[in-house]
Amino acid sequence: MVLEAVSRDGLLLAALLPEHRADHKVVLEAVKQEGCALRYASPELQADRHIVKAAVRRFGPALQFAAPDLRADPDVVRAAFEQDGAALEYASQEIRADRRMVIEAVKAGGSLAHAAPEIRADRNIVMLAVREDGLELEFASQELRADREIVLAALNVTGCALQFASEELRADRSIVHAAVNRDGAGLRFAMPTLQTDTELVRLSKRRRVCRVWHGQETCQRSKQKSQEAPPPTNPRKGRPARSNSRSIKSRGNHGLHRSCRGSKSSLSST
Repeated sequence: MVLEAVSRDGLLLAALLPEHRADHKVVLEAVKQEGCALRYASPELQADRHIVKAAVRRFGPALQFAAPDLRADPDVVRAAFEQDGAALEYASQEIRADRRMVIEAVKAGGSLAHAAPEIRADRNIVMLAVREDGLELEFASQELRADREIVLAALNVTGCALQFASEELRADRSIVHAAVNRDGAGLRFAMPTLQTDTELVRLSKRRRVCRVWHGQETCQRSKQKSQEAPPPTNPRKGRPARSNSRSIKSRGNHGLHRSCRGSKSSLSST
């Protein structure tokens, strides 16, 4: 009866008795259906390698509910990255400072925001990240935000990445032109002396595709381009790749991934 219930909805584990949440078979069935069910497993099972790998294979960010030792286990973390690179946020400090592991995460959609400082100063990794998502320039080291080639790579994805470039590059007309040519509203991130440039203003009006999310300027593809071609897929997983826009932060209250919050209270009230 219990196994059948959690096989249909893994988050029902939240409403079960402690002995069920400590039952290996019940928890395994729950996390196979819903990775975030790991949140409600007993501490012993949150430290169970088999259980945790099943959870993160279903939903990578469920790594946040694993025991500390497993969040530092490369095999477990790699399984999480295979599902979603965003799991980098919940990996141990050692993993977030590991060059190879961070590269895997970035390729799978992870952000440099959660990488160690020395990784964010690694030119090759930053180049990889900004080519995936231009707004990742925000998390590059100060030196790399002044690197012309890095900045141009970011601007090739979204002109709004200009806001994270060094002041020197935001005052460089050729750099600003590249930004505005990609996304017109990027002009507002240029230094004031270029914001009134007649040619750039004219170009900006033709290329404006920015919008505001939570008070922060971000960019998106124009509707016309989106209709002309479907979004690219991640060849490793067959799912849509990251678009030109930074998605709204996935974390909710208390740092939980939004897919993992708000379930316990609703279930316990039934």
